[in-house]
Amino acid sequence: MILEPFDKKFTLEYFRNSLQNKKGKIKAVLMDQTIVTGLGNIYADESLFESKIRPDRPASSLKPVEIKLLYKAILRILNHAVKVGGSSVATYRLLDETKGNYAREHKVYGKAGGKCPRCGKRLRKILIQSRTTIFCPNCQK
Repeated sequence: MILEPFDKKFTLEYFRNSLQNKKGKIKAVLMDQTIVTGLGNIYADESLFESKIRPDRPASSLKPVEIKLLYKAILRILNHAVKVGGSSVATYRLLDETKGNYAREHKVYGKAGGKCPRCGKRLRKILIQSRTTIFCPNCQK
């Protein structure tokens, strides 16, 4: 069963159970849509940053408290992003031709080489499954 993050069945228990025994880097696991659908590159980076989890960590290495932080970050970020119209990048527009406003609130996405909003260290860019991934090597463990 694959759920959307706004489905009532997408609970912490479901998320925790879905991550058990998953091989691969946590960002890749989140992006392959087998645990939660609709969590794309932008929101994966932002959720991992908020929960202080390195995107290149093995998914199976996450402790229960980290899974809970990540779960809460995913829900908070996606709820807020929907509320403000999503993240408009490049030429994407909403149905009324306006841009979403969540892009203004990105903490790490699209900010490689910039300063971490939490600690001030330089944000780093790596590739995970051919997707650009931005994170703070100091804050995210």
